[in-house]
Amino acid sequence: MTKLNLTQFPNGTIDNPYYVIENNQQSDDRNRFVGNASLSYQLTDWLEVYGRVAVDSYNYIMEERQTDLIRVPARYNIRNVAFTEANYDLMFNYNKDITEKFNTSGVFGTNIRRSKNQSIYNSTSGGLIVKDLYAINNSVANPPAATETFTKIGVNGYFGSLSLGYDKTYYLDVTGRVDQSSTLPEKNNTYFYPSVAASFVFSELLHSSVLSFGKLRLNYAEVGNDAQAQSLFDVLNKSAYAFGSAQRYSVNDTKNNENLKLESTRSWEAGVETSFLNGRVSYNASLYNTNTLNQIMPVSVTAATGYTRKYVNAGDVRNRGIEMTLSGKPLVKQGFSWTIDLNWSMNRSKVMSLYEGVNNLNLGNYSTDMSLNATAGRPFGEWRGSDFVYLDGKPVINQTDGKYLKSDATSVLGDMNPDWIGGLMNTFTYKNLSFKFLIDMQTGGDIFSEDMAIGTRNGLYSNTTGLNELGNPMRDPISAGGGLLLDGVAPDGTVNTIRTEMRDRNHALGSPSAPSVMFLYDASYVKLREVSLSYTLPSKFVQRYGIFGAQVSLIGANLWIIHKNLPYADPEAGIAGGTLQGFQSGVFPSTRNFGFNLKLNF
Repeated sequence: MTKLNLTQFPNGTIDNPYYVIENNQQSDDRNRFVGNASLSYQLTDWLEVYGRVAVDSYNYIMEERQTDLIRVPARYNIRNVAFTEANYDLMFNYNKDITEKFNTSGVFGTNIRRSKNQSIYNSTSGGLIVKDLYAINNSVANPPAATETFTKIGVNGYFGSLSLGYDKTYYLDVTGRVDQSSTLPEKNNTYFYPSVAASFVFSELLHSSVLSFGKLRLNYAEVGNDAQAQSLFDVLNKSAYAFGSAQRYSVNDTKNNENLKLESTRSWEAGVETSFLNGRVSYNASLYNTNTLNQIMPVSVTAATGYTRKYVNAGDVRNRGIEMTLSGKPLVKQGFSWTIDLNWSMNRSKVMSLYEGVNNLNLGNYSTDMSLNATAGRPFGEWRGSDFVYLDGKPVINQTDGKYLKSDATSVLGDMNPDWIGGLMNTFTYKNLSFKFLIDMQTGGDIFSEDMAIGTRNGLYSNTTGLNELGNPMRDPISAGGGLLLDGVAPDGTVNTIRTEMRDRNHALGSPSAPSVMFLYDASYVKLREVSLSYTLPSKFVQRYGIFGAQVSLIGANLWIIHKNLPYADPEAGIAGGTLQGFQSGVFPSTRNFGFNLKLNF
């Protein structure tokens, strides 16, 4: 299997994708150990001392093997990573009834966390001497020096909690924690974060035959977050290549900051929990508000400083929302029951402020002029890029080349945040047999598809082929009746009369000719998320074998996308995490998963 000749491509040939799949291989080999040991001692009938040591350690080797391709020679990469995290806990747990109605409980203790991460990476250079022998020593040219990283993080924590309860009706919980982190400067490395929560079980006072349970709750919490390792002091980077006999060093692109402070999150939440008719119906709802302050982020600075970005404490991002669940059993009769569980949530984000003198922070750029942004006073994660130029609500077509006129790349086109998300679970049970299915849905949110931008440019999708309005192949030359007449108007407002060429990837429908808004889609979807069928074996049967209970289940997940607006892909596939969300690039087809589960109780 060799090269694939495609004469319509400017470079004449590309690599056969089947050849690439067959000959380019990646392997991961991981060994992991997770374990803990604990010891407790009851000092009194209400006080216990508890100690625990927990370790999570792994090492893995990642290898990438690439054969000779048209544009790049064969290469071999290897990365070896070793990670260890150890936690040491000492806690005093107490639970005491002060009076018949008044109870107090809680915990006081300390946590010591130590983590170490070490990696080494190397690759060949200039190809391989012996074909298909993947080893660093088989490099044609001298391989660059290995890239080594080593980080150690230590956090000392001291914490406590106090819970008070009175007459099974009134409850108050107070917590506090002090952390000392090695990733923050010595003068700012100790921080305190508290929480307080109150609840009132009002059903204890009503004694209603309709209301089975009712509780109101209100809480406030703060959480601290330190910096990533090696964010404080600047160091020189050793270049992989020397200048003759002299080793070269350079500064990092990002300026570190020895005056960083902790990042903190402050939130409050209020909610209600209710149950009616002996549990036949229940309803829960909560409102929340969260502000993330002093976020540790790299902001852009002028390259005249010698850097392109600088770590700072910046910004206040607010999230507000509501979450609700409703459950009910509309039918319970003669061994048969039907249970419905409905959940719904809505979140609204807003960038309250950014770094001093900065109104917009670019979170990421993409293959077109599209960018994801955090702008003061706007929702977090706004899409900005080029839009159509409109005249009387219709896109304007350039009568010289038949392509759309575009606005500049600062147009606000949408944001990545959904309007709301929800789910509906139905459970049908008849004696020992249970059948469940879950439908998930999302409304709103905008997703940018680099796959559509690049794929349309390269003619991979159906809108770039077929017959035009004259009945001729649109990929034929315009002189032969080909090309495509775009729907729109000329700059003077008359109907468009100029076709665009569709013979190569410079046509009007793909990147970079088309406005970026063409590749921004509504991320709404409705999915059949999961279906399961379970059977609980009769207890009389399984107890013969010393088993207290047994259940077998057939489970299917991600079975059907009932509705979506994004073509050719799952709206949830390929979406990155962290601050970079709401886009797709190089997405693989989503898969249906089927499984069998056996649960035994001894």
